[in-house]
Amino acid sequence: MLCLLTCHVTAQVSNSYAVITIGDSGYTTFSYNESLDFAQVTDDSGAPADITAYVIPMIEPKRHVADFMKCGGNDFTDDRTVYYMTGLLIKGEPGTYHVQCIYGDASRFANFLEPVITPMFLPAEGEGKTNYILEGDKFVRVPDSGIDMGPNSAYLAITSSILINNPIAEFTLEEVFEISNIQDILINKPRDEWYTLSGIKISEPTQKGVYIHNNRTVVIK
Repeated sequence: MLCLLTCHVTAQVSNSYAVITIGDSGYTTFSYNESLDFAQVTDDSGAPADITAYVIPMIEPKRHVADFMKCGGNDFTDDRTVYYMTGLLIKGEPGTYHVQCIYGDASRFANFLEPVITPMFLPAEGEGKTNYILEGDKFVRVPDSGIDMGPNSAYLAITSSILINNPIAEFTLEEVFEISNIQDILINKPRDEWYTLSGIKISEPTQKGVYIHNNRTVVIK
């Protein structure tokens, strides 16, 4: 059994919320610059609603499968909080939903999904990775010409070297709860990542300011 949860704390409710729209496929990607509590979700009418947030901590290249796991609300914990700037796969009935934002810490996960907080151009490959975007209920490789990504979305980024002998045009989605054989499965590990406060990923800070480093706020003086 692989447990991805790294922390649990009592978080305070914010007076804001994030808006998530799910299309006909029942899936969408999402990311946000505030932590979220998926135990507090309402629909457009204000009635309680239920959508599920997932991360993708494992890839099976030989099967062309991206394994996704629920963020909390399982046998380990009822905590359904998600740390800010986490790339998410959202599943639910088509519609528009409001997710409560929270202050304080929240659950963090190993994850192959990269957040897109502000609009950006996404190339097919970059920084040694091959990129995939959600199309319906699967992830497809970004066209060679690249693609413009809208805000508050996410994409799948896989190390290009593992695809050299096995080019993969798309990954199907498969929910997993237990792992009995991890052979040929790639499990994401913590990475050395820097972001600006606006959610733009950088290799490392080049000037003074406040940055996000591995999900922590760092002040460079």
